[in-house]
Amino acid sequence: MIPHHQAMPAKPASDSYTIKASIVLPPDTNHHGTIFGGKLMAYIDDVATIAATRHARRPVVTASTDSVDFLHPVKKGDAVCLSAFVTWAHKTSMEIFVRVVTEDLLSGERKVCATSFLTFVALGEDGRPAEVAPVIPETLEEQRLHETAAERKQARQVRRKESKLFAEVLGPDFSLRKAKQTLDEKRASRPQRVGGRSAARAGLEPAGARLQPREEPAAGSGAPAGPRPAGRLAAADAPAPRLTEAYANAWGSEW
Repeated sequence: MIPHHQAMPAKPASDSYTIKASIVLPPDTNHHGTIFGGKLMAYIDDVATIAATRHARRPVVTASTDSVDFLHPVKKGDAVCLSAFVTWAHKTSMEIFVRVVTEDLLSGERKVCATSFLTFVALGEDGRPAEVAPVIPETLEEQRLHETAAERKQARQVRRKESKLFAEVLGPDFSLRKAKQTLDEKRASRPQRVGGRSAARAGLEPAGARLQPREEPAAGSGAPAGPRPAGRLAAADAPAPRLTEAYANAWGSEW
């Protein structure tokens, strides 16, 4: 039997496209004269809600704000224009991409000042998650986001597990003072250290039994090289650049 999600007629991403523009007023700014981050995040959540509702044609709720990257400051008197659309849908959830462009209304200079990914869930009449239609990406930008959505979903699942763990450990009864007291007690109960080593190990470790640098393998042996310099990552282990910055650089404020 074909799952209901797949049986529902797919909708183009453009059907959910939403634009919101606003001018930055003095009450919206901090002591630096730039917009409050929370104010801009409220704009982002607002426009994303409209986009998600347009796609689902049902009530929606914010499941998570997956990322908000602030790339350029937004100053008092500037205009901010937010554009949002549903990039991908999975059963009851939808991923929405929001791009925020700031414009100096006097000079006309425009910059992508923020990008964000959010996840929304559609609700049925019973208040429980309801299935939504798949998304049809049409433009090159929509295809880019659609193709990489599954990877972001996996990252969300990992982060959500971590959030649940934090919620359990740092629950409603968590006390920073009590946690510090417990930590101090554990530190006090540790064996005293002699010359950088614990007293328990000081009399057991043979003289000269220290870790030595790994010898370089013979040429052509295929064995891995010696230890990596401390505090550095090999090029293959270096973190990938943030996708949101790549999107902003590739598409710019004219998109």
